[in-house]
Amino acid sequence: MSEKNVDSPGKPKDVRVRRTRAWLYEALLILSREMEYKKITVSALTKKAGVARQTFYRNYDSIDDILIEKDMELFENLMFEMEEPETLEEVVRTALKVILEQKEFVILIQRAGLEEAVFRTSVGNAGSVIKKLYPDMPETDLTQVAEFMLMGLKTLIRSWIKEGCTMSEEELTRRVLILSKSCFEVCEQGGFS
Repeated sequence: MSEKNVDSPGKPKDVRVRRTRAWLYEALLILSREMEYKKITVSALTKKAGVARQTFYRNYDSIDDILIEKDMELFENLMFEMEEPETLEEVVRTALKVILEQKEFVILIQRAGLEEAVFRTSVGNAGSVIKKLYPDMPETDLTQVAEFMLMGLKTLIRSWIKEGCTMSEEELTRRVLILSKSCFEVCEQGGFS
């Protein structure tokens, strides 16, 4: 992701930059409802957002960067929601809650074909959360648990979206927790050994 107009990861320098980025994100959501993601151009996006192309390029290198930045914000919101989680189950429940609150964004990530880019970032983020809960767990085990849990979550959410989000959020949460149970056990044991 571009680090243009950014003080720290994901934090724009001033109110005007944050406002411009919010306009661009909202315009992207609107356009994604009207056309395929891959057909959205910088010209169409800036027109819809009411900003100049030059303004777009001062903030981003590509349209994908808007979504990558939004993903970083989503993770920051997740960290804020959790503060100091006590169990991995609490982490999973909170993560799913935050993801479901941003359903339109998650659908857009899928349509944009950015799931893998977001997944790579998410593995590191999930690993850091698990490490807080289980500081003695070997790094390799921690990474494998994070990848396994995220792949399962991604698969369930992809299926949920594909089916038109008809399954209740409670049922989706129940299924995620059932599938995560073996990961909880590995963490409680301190790893696979």
